[in-house]
Amino acid sequence: STPIRALGSNRVSRVLVAPQSARSRGGGVRLRRVLGRTPPSSGLESLSIGKPPTSPIRGNALSPRATMADASLETTDTALVDGETKWQNTVTRVSKAVVVIKTTGTRAFDTESASSSYATGFVVDKARGIVLTNRHVLRPGPTVAECVFQNREEVSLVALYHDPVHDFAFFRFDPNDVSFHDVEEINLLPEGAMVGLDVKIIGNDSGEKLSILSATLARLDRDAPKYGNKTYNDFNTWYVQAASGTKGGSSGSPVVNVDGHAVALNAGSKNKGASAYYLPLFRVQRALELLRNAAPVVGDGTGKFDTAIASRWHEPIVPRGTLQATFVYKGFDDLRRMGLPVDVEKRLRDTQVSSNGTGALAVEDTVPGG
Repeated sequence: STPIRALGSNRVSRVLVAPQSARSRGGGVRLRRVLGRTPPSSGLESLSIGKPPTSPIRGNALSPRATMADASLETTDTALVDGETKWQNTVTRVSKAVVVIKTTGTRAFDTESASSSYATGFVVDKARGIVLTNRHVLRPGPTVAECVFQNREEVSLVALYHDPVHDFAFFRFDPNDVSFHDVEEINLLPEGAMVGLDVKIIGNDSGEKLSILSATLARLDRDAPKYGNKTYNDFNTWYVQAASGTKGGSSGSPVVNVDGHAVALNAGSKNKGASAYYLPLFRVQRALELLRNAAPVVGDGTGKFDTAIASRWHEPIVPRGTLQATFVYKGFDDLRRMGLPVDVEKRLRDTQVSSNGTGALAVEDTVPGG
């Protein structure tokens, strides 16, 4: 795909890309926001009866230290091989849950224009056919969408829920429409995200249908990325940051650990640089549990589902409130310049010792009269 032109070195872009048919007024492609091992010794020596014990060979015998070093290297190599095998098994299973999402926004609505694009999603409940992706993929307005599994089987999607503030949303499909693909689902593990965790981002990066990118989580307290002044921006939440280099089409990709659990949701990246930003899954998990109540029973436990699944869904209810204010995370150096007293800073630092916190929330905007 054609890369997005950066407006500034610090600009970030949502990881979502439009098909090549969409042309800008300048004549270029207009893309949406980018968006042999030695057996172990038994420890016992055996002597042949009637023969003296064999003397050790002096010239080329291995020292105990060298033997221990070889054993250590062998153990390390074995661990690496086992880790790679586990990752291969995880990727094979997880990829069966990842889908390419193709959407067409039929009307301009809210912060989204009428356009066609493609992105990524993944199945989080195969019994109910629930697919998780980003809010900017589903769009808040009228949308026609379908998903394509890895075996090139295509099914229609229906918008189920999008969060009014945070960048996540759910589609649903009828499990009976899937005839050939062995659908898997990915479990959510919000508390699994931690600094130094090795992860893989599996999705439709750069329109390649299936790309597997590796990264190591570097931050868990990154502010929500700013995509522009006249477009959708997330707020009042942390983001996870890592240098995965995700590009257009990977919006909605699962960020998975070696056990195949999703620890975050890929959302955006910088135009220039490898930094990428992932949405934490705490609010996503809560919403998913509430959405499951909209279709409490869809199967008989044998893998066969009610053919009238669409009529069994009722309106999903995900209650939430509003703070009527926008908060931003500031480091203690910035807070000190804003007038934070030293004694208050000390109390804040003492309460954040276990979490290695380096700042606090500050009010950025408020609703007039709120």
